[in-house]
Amino acid sequence: NHHGNNATHYTSTMNRMGVVRIADGESGSSTLQSNKISLENNPFSRFKIVFSFYAIMMDSDQLCLDYELDDGSVTGEKCWSSLHAFENSEWYDGMSFELAASSAKSLRIRFRVKGDDTDDDVLIDSVAVQGWA
Repeated sequence: NHHGNNATHYTSTMNRMGVVRIADGESGSSTLQSNKISLENNPFSRFKIVFSFYAIMMDSDQLCLDYELDDGSVTGEKCWSSLHAFENSEWYDGMSFELAASSAKSLRIRFRVKGDDTDDDVLIDSVAVQGWA
């Protein structure tokens, strides 16, 4: 589901509080999408998304962070591959992605598990969106 959510909230899991599990999407693709974030009247021209994640059974798969500015007029993605960027069963804190958003009116972010089967799971924790001029 491209614009839906395949997510479950856990009060506590893997020694963390308030974690979201992304899993069980169609054709190996699972998502967690934010609500639209208004950027009206803000002084920021750049944004940084910072988060933590924990991969479960991600073999030859990717975790992607997608963004949309102004309801999709500008889109982009950053993907991390399980072959090169991370191992399973380990927390990765302080992961980040920066994007330019001069004069944008809205932002939406989406975490996407790009897998090859239905066993690909990712836990997401501590998401922060930071802005600067």
